[in-house]
Amino acid sequence: MEQAIADELGVDSRAHSLCIHWTSGINKKIETTVVDRLSISQTGSGRKFQLSEIYTVDNLGLPEQSLDFEQLAKKFQHLRHLPVTSFQRVVPGLLIGLSNSHLLTTTKLREENEDEPIAAKTRIGWVICGRVRGGENNFLHRQMHICADSTERDLHDYVQEFFSIESLGVAVAPNVERADDQRARRILEETTARTENGRFETGLIWAQDDINFPDSKPMAERRWRCLEKRLEKDPQLYDSVRQQVADFESKGYIHVVTEKEMAEFDPRRIWYLPLGVVQNPNKPGRIRVIWDAAAKVNGVSLNTMLLKGPDLLTPQLHVTFMFREREVAFSGDIQEMFLQLGVRKSDQSALLFVFRKSSGKPLITIACNVAIFGTTCSPAQSQYVKNLNATENEREFPKAAAAIKEKHYVDDYLDSVDTEEEALKLALEVAEVHRKAGFRIRNWVSNRPSVLEAIGEVRPAEVKELTMNSHSGLERVLGLSWLTTEDVFCFKFNLQDDLKSLVEGNIVPKKRMMLSFVMKIYDPLGLVGSLVIQGKILLQDHWLQVLKELDNVRIPRCYFPGYDPACYEDLELHIFVDGSEQAYSAAAYFRVRDQGQIRCTLVSSKTKVAPLQQTSVPRLELQAAVIGARLRKTIEDGHLVQVKRTNFWSDSSTVISWIKSDIRRYRQYVALRANEILSLSKTDEWWWLGTKINVSATPRSGYKGPNCKLDSRWMRGPAFL
Repeated sequence: MEQAIADELGVDSRAHSLCIHWTSGINKKIETTVVDRLSISQTGSGRKFQLSEIYTVDNLGLPEQSLDFEQLAKKFQHLRHLPVTSFQRVVPGLLIGLSNSHLLTTTKLREENEDEPIAAKTRIGWVICGRVRGGENNFLHRQMHICADSTERDLHDYVQEFFSIESLGVAVAPNVERADDQRARRILEETTARTENGRFETGLIWAQDDINFPDSKPMAERRWRCLEKRLEKDPQLYDSVRQQVADFESKGYIHVVTEKEMAEFDPRRIWYLPLGVVQNPNKPGRIRVIWDAAAKVNGVSLNTMLLKGPDLLTPQLHVTFMFREREVAFSGDIQEMFLQLGVRKSDQSALLFVFRKSSGKPLITIACNVAIFGTTCSPAQSQYVKNLNATENEREFPKAAAAIKEKHYVDDYLDSVDTEEEALKLALEVAEVHRKAGFRIRNWVSNRPSVLEAIGEVRPAEVKELTMNSHSGLERVLGLSWLTTEDVFCFKFNLQDDLKSLVEGNIVPKKRMMLSFVMKIYDPLGLVGSLVIQGKILLQDHWLQVLKELDNVRIPRCYFPGYDPACYEDLELHIFVDGSEQAYSAAAYFRVRDQGQIRCTLVSSKTKVAPLQQTSVPRLELQAAVIGARLRKTIEDGHLVQVKRTNFWSDSSTVISWIKSDIRRYRQYVALRANEILSLSKTDEWWWLGTKINVSATPRSGYKGPNCKLDSRWMRGPAFL
């Protein structure tokens, strides 16, 4: 059932997730709600039937349907005198499936010849179905889908998302820019320009030149009326929405569309966005007005007509790495980043919505003048403008421009320097460069209170929205908990009652509970990877006991607190790789000689569970060497400090043998991985049990394995499997 109907009926519902399957193996996971009690009846009948398993969706996306029953009854005698009402261009909002098959059962049937419509009586009325010889097919497409039990599927998706975070820095990235990204980049370059007020405007990143939207205004009006009924039940919420819309108008984010302006719009590119309201349960009283760019009409939405654009983000790990390099750390975020970016006039016709301050007034059409949260291209647009503005100001502010390009992740800025004076100067310059594009950076936090005072950030613990629990100075930076008073990373999460019982040993662990524990630990750097890997392989007894100590773990934010900056001149990177029957991993450490002492610190680690398919330990150790080589590249690319020497450590003589030998001797599995290791590790040193190994083999550019070559010499030698 469409959510709009549930809102109109005012029925109670509860949150749920659902996996919907279509034909051809297409499936989609959506967040939905479940309606517990709902009854249905035939029009004009007092008999009601209870519906079960009712899921709500924003839009079923079913095509319009029409039935001229009077004409059918004239043409086919067996349909005469049936209580069926004609209808024109009606969009179904309720789809009855087999879980309510008692409503679909035929109790009476009227039929004549083949290729003639059939009349079937069900408990909720007569249904006309079938083909008409020589008639037109009114439906351009059919949608068939079923609702599946999503419990295990949800668990699989959550685990997949968790492991994608774990793969940051060691996943293979494509080297060639896709055609769609090339088109998007060209549109950004051609349409982005600085306006008279100093800010930037750009165009929407259209997926194609020929855009022809269906009529979306009825859908947007229907969604507004449903939202309005909800708002009228909560006057305080309605007032908040009115206030936000008024604020948007006063700031120039939106404007009321005049009749003249509407007539000038290209009718093929007019699109109405449904308005919505989001409330954060963790922030009572805080609401956000949003636009649903994914809402569809006849299978088309605004987002389906837009490209995502090229990935212009600095990798998250790189930003975090550089945040750890120096003694004095500070961060801030850009206020309403998307909303500071203007959209060119010709594209504003696709950013319309309807609104009114009360139900007694007529609906008005309003256009968005700026990029909005929810359109698939807004992140690429904002990053492009951020970097373009930095480029235009890099002659006057070279360090600030570099920081904006390299040390921002979306709207968050993280940086570290050697002294408080450098921090203050750089923070103010970054803020000034952002100001030139209309961006305002705020919510400054630092491990040095004097820096915050000089910037003018008063009482940061109250200003920063992401401050956690009762710990003074505990902040969130890119998902990590940073205790600024001690300048350490820590790991805090609240245990629900069932998880508390699990830790205390009062209940028997289940798979979902164990994975819930694992996925609550956000550790993209792998700082507690040695602990998390135990959860991954579900070593339940030992892991749950060790987990209790996680709250006490403190990781220094700065690699070498109290360091002499000269120590970075001879920086070493040591990467240890290993594999076993259960898992394989790589751990990277920095090593320096600082003021006469050797100091080492963990930079990052990556852990992987061994595949369920039985794999030999040498192969797993080879996989560990692969992620170690990838991690080395990510670490060196992600830091400003230069690594002078890299050492790889492995206790596998087999892996060392594979790497140092001619890779053409081996079959594809070993050869491809050995070639990648050689390519990524360059001329660095490999060590086996404390002994330096001379790796003289040369990687082959574009090498795809021996089986891709016809020369029989590639097939010689032992094949390690």
